[in-house]
Amino acid sequence: MALLRDPPPSNPKVRRLAKSMVASAVLMFLAAVLLFPGSTPATAETTVDVDLDAIKTLPRRKSATSGRRIRLTPPPSLRRKLNRRKAARRRAEARRRKKAETARRKAVARLQAEEERRTAEAKKLAEKRRRAVAAKRRVEEARRKAGSAKRVDTEARRKANRRVILKPSEPPAKPATKKAPTRNGETAPAGRQTAKLPPRPTQILFSVDSAKLSAAAVGRLQPILKRMVTAASARLVIYAYATGTSASGNNARRLSLKRALAVRRHLAGKGIPDTRTEIRALGSRTKVKPLDRVDLILIQR
Repeated sequence: MALLRDPPPSNPKVRRLAKSMVASAVLMFLAAVLLFPGSTPATAETTVDVDLDAIKTLPRRKSATSGRRIRLTPPPSLRRKLNRRKAARRRAEARRRKKAETARRKAVARLQAEEERRTAEAKKLAEKRRRAVAAKRRVEEARRKAGSAKRVDTEARRKANRRVILKPSEPPAKPATKKAPTRNGETAPAGRQTAKLPPRPTQILFSVDSAKLSAAAVGRLQPILKRMVTAASARLVIYAYATGTSASGNNARRLSLKRALAVRRHLAGKGIPDTRTEIRALGSRTKVKPLDRVDLILIQR
């Protein structure tokens, strides 16, 4: 058993001889155990430590006689076997590296595809948000313009309604004429020194309890419309009247206002703005007949 404990020699011949002796001793020991089982206790354990790999990994030693390194040449069969094993290991390593490289490339491609997908989704979301913001701005701009137009219209209507006189008022009195003295102490004729009288109004008649313009009334409005189109600085004052009593004065004023507004709407439809017309709803406060009428006075500036 000393051969089993001592390190194997460096000489290959001696090494092979030692291997054969160890194998023979092991076989003999096993045969003895099998043939004579009673000679060995049942509880005894037999351990044989044979480090065959250590024999292959021992460093080469110099020969004691010559002092030169001995070159060991394995047999052809063992060399072919070792070469096949090396080739198999190289192929396995190549396959492993190839598989790892393929997996790495697939992972990189998968990460790139995921990154591109996220970038595309982010771009779509940004474009959607930009369109929503632009649509919101357009809606706000439209609302602002509509509100501005509405305010302008309301202001124009307010200014126009300020000119409407709902309370009855008497027509202006005629100015008194003054006599101019002459050299002989005589007075000049009154017609030469009187102030200029207001223009004669154009009357438009209405039916009783009606504020609708008739064909005759539309025809009488045509000359005034032409003059207002020709003279841009001309203004029109509308005096509206209606039949009524002292008890129904409010109703008469409302009807006269409706008639004046009907005339203004007709002129506005022909291109005359409301700012060039002035309304005075007088109701039944007039002594001139007929009462159901509208007087139009054109003022040149």
